[in-house]
Amino acid sequence: MSGREARPMLNVCTGVKRTNEGESRTSAKEMGVTKMQRLPESPALSTAQAMALTCGRTYRKAIKGIFYNRELVLNEVNDGELVKGRVKGLSSEVLSHRILSSVRAVYGMGLMGDGESVNYEGLRTSPEFQAFQEDVQILWGVDPLEMDTFARKAFFLNIYNALVIHGIIMGGKPETATERMHFYSRTAYAIGGRVYTLNDIEHGILRSNRMSWQPIPVKPFSEYDTRLKCAVPLDPRIHFALNCGAKGCPNLRFYESENLDEALDLATRAFLRDVYIDEANGMVVVSSIFSWYLGDFAADHQQLLTWIFPFLTPENQQRLSALREFMAKNGHGDVAVGFGPYDWSVNE
Repeated sequence: MSGREARPMLNVCTGVKRTNEGESRTSAKEMGVTKMQRLPESPALSTAQAMALTCGRTYRKAIKGIFYNRELVLNEVNDGELVKGRVKGLSSEVLSHRILSSVRAVYGMGLMGDGESVNYEGLRTSPEFQAFQEDVQILWGVDPLEMDTFARKAFFLNIYNALVIHGIIMGGKPETATERMHFYSRTAYAIGGRVYTLNDIEHGILRSNRMSWQPIPVKPFSEYDTRLKCAVPLDPRIHFALNCGAKGCPNLRFYESENLDEALDLATRAFLRDVYIDEANGMVVVSSIFSWYLGDFAADHQQLLTWIFPFLTPENQQRLSALREFMAKNGHGDVAVGFGPYDWSVNE
């Protein structure tokens, strides 16, 4: 199988749960429906490749079977022909702009403050969210490979954040660790005929197919999964642009490819504004995000301090420099790094 395939289902309402029994490859004729769009098929595999792929699939399915057994594809369609009519003749760029305009409208209505919280209940019945639910169905016609790297990165950042909001409204608020694990593993959109869960987008696309820190480390995509072609080079700053629906997450913002680099710098600085410099104990306390994904930023804690330094406030830069100098002069060793508790309560 070259990536999890999505199929429009007749007489199915948006948000209906689908079991994993339909994950194996099935032809469009056997399905009785026509796919919106298909990514290029993988080349024929050698016997060794096929065995490796089978083992990889078996392991991934075993892991998934332990923790969840269904997906919630939130842009499942009940009239494939209608959606085909909406996307016919339109490029992925045009379609993605249309969808992202709808995301902007949802943000405008539902975000509170500086994007630190979401009015989920208000959004649920709003015209903006109703329009978004219709617009997100045209993701079936979007091929991410038609976008350049910056556009694809911005697209998936915005789609991830929108999918979290959509998933909480449609599936409820994840309150426990198990519920959160299921939420990120199950909540999904079909994009260009392939299914992408929140975990697939974060770890497979935006982290360039790196293993998640929980619950069991495994790469989202196998070597032969066509979704892997959509992955972008790892940029650690994406951790401060992704909002997983918790109060400990970075604030929600909308990202555009034209100024993405500046926007990611801004998001990183904003998130690191409240880093705590504990001179008394020779320690810098940062978010647990840096513990979970340390390898995305640096090889060790001292390199991590070097990585965050340019994004600190001028005051904290001075304090950290002074602390490092003091500890070095007095033989106290390196500045320690601590990780603060993470607030997993829903950002409402």
